[in-house]
Amino acid sequence: MNLLTTTDLKYSIRQLFKKPGFALLSILVLAGGLGISIIMVTLSYTLMLKSIPIENGDRIRHVCYADSGLGCRPFEAFEFSLLRGDLNAVENIGIYQERPINFRLGDEFIQRNAVFTQWNIFQLSNTQALLGRTLQNYDHDTEADRVMVISYDLWQGRFNADNTVVDSVILLQGQPTRIVGVMPEDYGFPFNADIWLPISQQLISPLQRTSVSVETYALLRPGYSQEQATEEVAQSMRRIRELYPPDRGNSYISEFLRRLDYSDTGHVMTFPMASLGGLETVVLLGFLNFISLCIFLLATINVGTLLLARTNERIKDVSIRVALGAPRTRLLLQTMSEGVLLSLIGGLIAVLFAGSFLELINYVMGNLDSVANGAVLGFWMDFGVDRVTLFSVGVFLLLTIIFTSVVPCLRIVNGDFNSVMRDGTRGALGLRAGRFSRALVLTSITLIVFLFYISALTMTQVLPLRQLLASTPSEGQLNTGISLLNGRYDAESRQRFYTNLINSLEQEPTIQSVVIDAYWGSSGILEKLENDGTGESALRAPAYGVLNSEGMMPGGRSSITLLEGRHLGSQDTVNSQRVMVVSESVASRLWPNESAIGKSIRYNRVQTSGEGEIWQVVGVISDGFDPGNPFTETSPLLVFPINQTDVQRIGVHARIADLGGFASTDSATNALARAILGVDPLLTFSIENYEEVMAIIVRAISFGIVLGVGSLIFALSIALAGIYGLTQNSVQLMTQEIGTRRALGATDNMVRKLLLKRGSRQLIYGFLLAMLLTSPLTYGVIFFIDNDILTPMYAQVIFAMLLLIAVVFTAIYTPVNKVLKMEPAESLRYE
Repeated sequence: MNLLTTTDLKYSIRQLFKKPGFALLSILVLAGGLGISIIMVTLSYTLMLKSIPIENGDRIRHVCYADSGLGCRPFEAFEFSLLRGDLNAVENIGIYQERPINFRLGDEFIQRNAVFTQWNIFQLSNTQALLGRTLQNYDHDTEADRVMVISYDLWQGRFNADNTVVDSVILLQGQPTRIVGVMPEDYGFPFNADIWLPISQQLISPLQRTSVSVETYALLRPGYSQEQATEEVAQSMRRIRELYPPDRGNSYISEFLRRLDYSDTGHVMTFPMASLGGLETVVLLGFLNFISLCIFLLATINVGTLLLARTNERIKDVSIRVALGAPRTRLLLQTMSEGVLLSLIGGLIAVLFAGSFLELINYVMGNLDSVANGAVLGFWMDFGVDRVTLFSVGVFLLLTIIFTSVVPCLRIVNGDFNSVMRDGTRGALGLRAGRFSRALVLTSITLIVFLFYISALTMTQVLPLRQLLASTPSEGQLNTGISLLNGRYDAESRQRFYTNLINSLEQEPTIQSVVIDAYWGSSGILEKLENDGTGESALRAPAYGVLNSEGMMPGGRSSITLLEGRHLGSQDTVNSQRVMVVSESVASRLWPNESAIGKSIRYNRVQTSGEGEIWQVVGVISDGFDPGNPFTETSPLLVFPINQTDVQRIGVHARIADLGGFASTDSATNALARAILGVDPLLTFSIENYEEVMAIIVRAISFGIVLGVGSLIFALSIALAGIYGLTQNSVQLMTQEIGTRRALGATDNMVRKLLLKRGSRQLIYGFLLAMLLTSPLTYGVIFFIDNDILTPMYAQVIFAMLLLIAVVFTAIYTPVNKVLKMEPAESLRYE
């Protein structure tokens, strides 16, 4: 016997067309809730779990020198050379360093992501060159010719797909380098590389410990798990540390980093997971998935409640069919069919919505990639509908059908139909349905208050950040980062490099002004020195090294002004008196009501009070934006002459000159690159248009805000609609109870107060549950973020609560008034 016939399906379709508004609303709510969940699952899978789309992609691993909570830190080259020989769980082990590199084609300056690596990186995935050859073992020899392999995109875009590019020679970092191969399309391992070069033999087999670090790759051997490989790395690292202690004395800027080197044992993870940056990113993705799950639950709960109300309207018909002998299984399927149809249609629309949105994300991230020269997305990151997306659709659809159809319909079909047939009332069924409806209302209230709390907490952090970044002066500024960690620069040679670079840039007509700076830390201790040499009033502030600061300050900020004294300049050399500039908040705290000029300060970067060098204050500037803490509009600053610091990673910030329209960003970029390479052609660096980068970051944040606010409005709308429908249905189920109370002498006001009291109780329980869920976050806000954000955050939460109160009271008051207009006898006969 067929449990569900064509006639039953036609009946369900007719039921949907009887109320097209209800059907459309239910489908849109389901599609929205499902779509958001599908998008988050696909994003998380692509970022964390998706195999690299090359051969052996499921076995390729990254060997990391850090626990997962701190991200995948690179190994020191010397330590890894000792470690790699002890590993049996992985094979094809190699090292690499990834950084931007610069070269010229004609008059054009080009920068791309380059990987200095061992030759076996291509064996890892068994990938052959499309043209020419890949790197070979002999390419690492000291006397070997300089060679390089380029990507398919670089070959197409910059070499016009010329087949004769193989064996051609270009100037790379000022040295002739021969192109020996072109890789296939869509190959960019290990992240998003355009150029592969042989790494030096000194890094593969270093003879002594240095500060140079390397990234690693390996292939998991068949029969070994990732956990077994991690344990093997941990055991080997413990043995190596016993033989070669990692403590290198004053090279640590904090005790935390020193202890980390002693406690950390390393681990093995996938490349997608390693690229995320650590546990904080995983927690963020988990949090976003939790939010999407809450929205999914809201959507399914509220559609389920609307269907429950619809099914309650047909309870008399169901009771009669039970009395005539209809099997309850068939009744269940017939009752469910309407919800199943709605779920399937909503699921189809959700897939179309999710697919379109994922393509939009690909487009947005692709633009970010183009600005950052391919440094944002890994080559495997393609956000689109795939088998995992379709599998998640199936899982979410099944859950949707269970929530919206199976659970509500089971409560109807398993009701006490004898009482319905005996006295024409809903009897016990009405009581059970009423309790179930109230439980769903309570769940919806809890979820929406919780979502509003989370949204308010997020917005109080993100909106000021967007406003700050949008207002940060960035017009006509070029930024570049340069590393001097190549063993060729001591204090004297760094000073010569700075001076020569400044002099060279001053000769460029397209460059108006330039500042060289470096971040020197934020955890050092600053102490005011008294006449007897003792220190007091210790405080911490971000510290920078700066050269040629007049007109611009750290990060190229022009909004910071000199209030007293002088700027730092080229006269502050490595051998001159130690001087510094402090911001006004530092000066007012250490020397209230007196000038800070000429005062002495002890500064120690390793957080030890009573130690450190003595510096004299020669200038006071306004507080400024700290790039290390983007959530604060202004911050106290400490500025030191870069010549008197030991920094080895610097930033160069140049302002483009206004030459009546004849100067362009491209010509200024070429001028900046020409000046850097003219001083040292072996340096690697990356130049970015700060205005363009900031605009894209602001647009990305704005896009996230719009998405978040839209999701919240969607969640609030479906919650309010569902709560209204549920509450209204609960009141309708109590029509006979209201009639009975009125017949026994209850006044209309007594009935209203009773039902409003029940609704208030649901609201209070929902609010309390939500506050219980959010109490750990409140604790974190108070102790780790800022108490000032509690007021605007709770203002938004109170707004959500007031909306919920208005909706619940309206949903109670309106149907109650309708029932009270009936005669008591009429309400007693209500079905």
